[in-house]
Amino acid sequence: MGKEKVESSAGKVREGYLIDLGDDNSVWMDGPEWRDRGCKPVTKGQSRTTRIGDPWNGFLKLEWFRQGTCSKSELKLGGTYSLGEAKNACELKAIEED
Repeated sequence: MGKEKVESSAGKVREGYLIDLGDDNSVWMDGPEWRDRGCKPVTKGQSRTTRIGDPWNGFLKLEWFRQGTCSKSELKLGGTYSLGEAKNACELKAIEED
């Protein structure tokens, strides 16, 4: 608990390392978030789109992506693991001990 959240690559692809944030779409990132971390969102993969506004004034389209390709095999997500996340990751041996 308290360790920085880091996602490891699911494998190497032509564009770089594929990072998959998993099924929980609350942790998916929008395009600018991926690019701010030096990655590119996979736009042809799973995504979630929300439209804000109304037909008379126009819509703002927001889109979050599950996967991105990065130049490095790990992606620091910011924040730290909660107790539940740390317990789950330890049970799956997804966090390396220091």
